[in-house]
Amino acid sequence: MFRFKSRMETTVFAAVVLLGMAVFSISARAATVIETTYAATGSLATSTVVIKNEAGADLYKIYYPAALSGNHPIVVWGNGSDADCLDYDALLTHLASWGFVVIGNFDTAVGTGEAIIETMNYLVARNGDPASIFYQKLDVGNIGLAGHSQGAGGVVNAATNFTEGDMVTTLVPVSLPALKWCDAEDIYDTSLVDVPVFFTRGNGMLDGIIAPLADVRAAYNALPSGVGAAMGTCKGTDHNTIQGNGGKLRGYVTAWLRYQLANDATARNAFAGTSPELPGNTTNWKDVAVKSLP
Repeated sequence: MFRFKSRMETTVFAAVVLLGMAVFSISARAATVIETTYAATGSLATSTVVIKNEAGADLYKIYYPAALSGNHPIVVWGNGSDADCLDYDALLTHLASWGFVVIGNFDTAVGTGEAIIETMNYLVARNGDPASIFYQKLDVGNIGLAGHSQGAGGVVNAATNFTEGDMVTTLVPVSLPALKWCDAEDIYDTSLVDVPVFFTRGNGMLDGIIAPLADVRAAYNALPSGVGAAMGTCKGTDHNTIQGNGGKLRGYVTAWLRYQLANDATARNAFAGTSPELPGNTTNWKDVAVKSLP
């Protein structure tokens, strides 16, 4: 059995161990600082408004900074199967606290992308409506589509299968389902995408079935040459982690949208540059790839 020869050796050994633990702790924090920053609530107070049709049924919910200052980028949310925007209420509020005007809908089947485009069109039109609180307050040149599960495929379809898809600046498909799970009308084709994309998935059992790594990687690899993208598996998460407040996924989802829609230099450093944070964040992420990001 190994024994220390003296109290001095014991003390030195303990000091070395503690130093190593401290260095590891500092390194781990450094590898997650951007993720942690954008996982925290932003600096802006938020408000919401629900839009109803003539019969009084809920159509859309808009989440926005309470003090609208003009030129707020737009985020349009795509729901997972049998979910509506209220299932993501805290996440969408979080995004609004970072300066986005976010719109979700109450449609529980958005895989074709049609409902997502209609939702986007509604909010874009408010920018030109003098009667709207969003009149000339929106940056309609910076629009992100983000969605979960069926809605992840829906945002791809919205961007690629509709004329208005040309207005889209970036996509965030969360737990993109394998094509074998998609109804015929919901089949997506990422080879048609021409804007930057951030694919995320969890390492839990459900995403292993619904959004397997091989299928998400295939969607990433199918993007045309030169289209910027990132992908990764978030450790300790599963298919529905994005619901509610977004859990461990929301830090980099927020950072990506800030990078792509608000030209946020700090957020950019999570994905691009000489030493982006995401590939080195092995504490929380694995299966990471990045390409063609300016």
